[in-house]
Parts: sequence; C-alpha cells; structure tokens
Amino acid sequence: MTTTEMRLGDVCDFQYGNSLPEATRKPGLIPVYGSNGKVGQHDQAVTTGATLIIGRKGSIGEVHYSPVPCFPIDTTYYVEKTKRSADLRWLYYALLALDLTQLNKSAAVPGLNRDDAYESRLFVPALPDQRRLATLLNKADHLCRTRRYALQLSDTFLQSVFLEMFGDPATNPKGWDIRPLRTLSIKFSDGPFGSNLKSEHYAERGVRVIRLQNVGVGEFIDVDRAYISPTHFAELIQHRCLPGDVIAGTMGDPNLRAFVIPATLPESLNKADCVQIRPDTRKAVPAYICWLLNTPGTLVAAAGAVLGQTRSRVSMGRLAEFVVPLPPLTLQEQFAQIVRRMERLSAQQREAERQAEHLFQTLLHRAFRGEV
Repeated sequence: MTTTEMRLGDVCDFQYGNSLPEATRKPGLIPVYGSNGKVGQHDQAVTTGATLIIGRKGSIGEVHYSPVPCFPIDTTYYVEKTKRSADLRWLYYALLALDLTQLNKSAAVPGLNRDDAYESRLFVPALPDQRRLATLLNKADHLCRTRRYALQLSDTFLQSVFLEMFGDPATNPKGWDIRPLRTLSIKFSDGPFGSNLKSEHYAERGVRVIRLQNVGVGEFIDVDRAYISPTHFAELIQHRCLPGDVIAGTMGDPNLRAFVIPATLPESLNKADCVQIRPDTRKAVPAYICWLLNTPGTLVAAAGAVLGQTRSRVSMGRLAEFVVPLPPLTLQEQFAQIVRRMERLSAQQREAERQAEHLFQTLLHRAFRGEV
C-alpha cells in the first residue's frame, strides 16, 4: 500500500462549531454534538452530510463521527469536507490514531489549538485503500461497542432480578418484615478519618486500602491502588475488612453504591466514606445487602440521608438506621446463586471486551503505520 506523509492541515480544515444554548434548542431530529459526543437534538443542522466533530473545549481532542447532518456547538471544531480526496470515515480513525488529546497546551483556559493540530503528520494512502482500512477498522470498532454494550446490560440485569424477586425496597410491595440496616450486620463501621490515615501513609505495597474510587455498583474497581504498611495496619486493625464484607460508598456518583469484597482481596482496610457492613448471615447474605444498596429505589429513598453542601455524602449514622425489607433467607440465597453466575459471566464479558479493544487498538496503530 503506497502512502504519502502529509500535515493534517493539508488534508482538512477544522471549522468552529456554532453557539446553541440548551434553552434555545427546538424539538427536532438533528443530533447536537458537544466535545464529549451527542448532547441533544435540534430542528436545524449546521452541516449537510457526514461530519467529524473534534473537542475544542472540555473533552479536548476527542473525536466523534456523525453519519448524518448535525449541529456541532461552539465547544467543538468540525470537519465536513476535506482539502483533498479523503474518505471521512478513514479520517475519523486517522484522528483517533493521532490522539489530539495530547495537544492541550493552555493551562489557564484548556483547549485545542487547531494550528497545533494541523502540524500533526499522518500517512495518507490512496482513496481505495482508505476505504478498505475504514471498513476493516469499523468492523473492529463495532465489535468493541457490541462487547461494551453486552457488559452494560449485565450490569443492569442484577438490579432487574432483585426487583423481580424482592420488589422495590422503597415501597416494599411484597410486604416483607422491615428492619434497620444495622440490625442485619455484626459490624457496621466507617473507615479511619483525619490523621489516622493520610496520603503520606500510603506505601508501594502492603495492605490494600479500599477508597471511594474502588467502589463500583456491584463491583470492586481494581484501579488506582493504595496500600499501607503492615505496621500501620496493625494500629488500625479495628478497620480490617475481609472477603464477604459489603463496602458501601457513601459519597460520589451515585451517592450510595456497594460491592462485596472478593476472595482475591484476603485482607484490606476501608477508608473514610467507605462503610464496612459485615452481614449477620443468620439474617442476610452479602449479595442481598449489596444489591439492596445498589437498587435505584434505595438511592431515592436514601436521598433524605444525603448531607453536605459542596460534597454531598450519605451519613453512616443515617445509613445504619435506614429501614429495609428483610425477605426469607432462602430467597436471598437463591438470589446469591444468580449473582455468582452473573459474576462469572461478567468476568468473561470483561475479558472479551478487553480482547476486542486490544484488537481495535492494534489494528488502528498498524493501519496508520502502513502495516495493514
């Protein structure tokens, strides 16, 4: 495949998007794009056909593709026509490969300078080869999106099963007995505050610290790892967490979310605003407590327990007294079996998504080095 190395600015121009405040948008079918993707609809378009949208402010350098006429707003640049013969879908993938997100140079008012972008170099093949590459990359991209969508569906599946088996906890339509949440546990504890655990206490290895960024909806998000030394952990042993404990994040988005500590984390420590709930298994199983807290109805019902002006959080004291339904233990255990099966399936789906993303990124970079 023959290619010609060119400046991006010799291939296309970035046009400025137009101002369109949300209040002035009119009902219509035209997609409105901001720097982070589609943000609404309008009755008029700025462009006349397929369009590339590039983040100028906000999600700087992010690239989106609209197959239909659209309205790019003033936080974006857009490309509708090129200076030389080029397939727009190919150019979309070329811009992804260039990674314009690295070109933000303004500290005071972050933004993408299009003159900087124009100096980026890319290898431009003949038009038939562009179309071939675009088709190949589109297939790999579609596989990634399909895997991602399947994983998103599995994330909502357990909430649906919970509601089917137990009803909405906020209304308790099945008439279960109700109890304060703390009475379903043998330990209900927040993590250490203030000088007991500060960032300077973190070590490169040791005992894992569970922080808010690790608390997902039904999952332990194993990123941004932090540890403390075994010596410091011994001073905070009352905060020791074990597999099977439920950790409830009481601040962030959403304000209430929970996961069950997996067996892969044999010993850990919860940080402040990560409430440890060790269920009394004679009354409640961990999976039930976890998904009770992850159910949208519970979040709505707990809204009155949210405190704070600038950083809203759910008070641990109020969470402890939060009254929840208590269905029969046998039904909870049936739900726990479903959760275990779904967790195995989700692990397979996450691996499939990882492989699909790896395939796409490999093809993307090879394509724009002239290797495909």
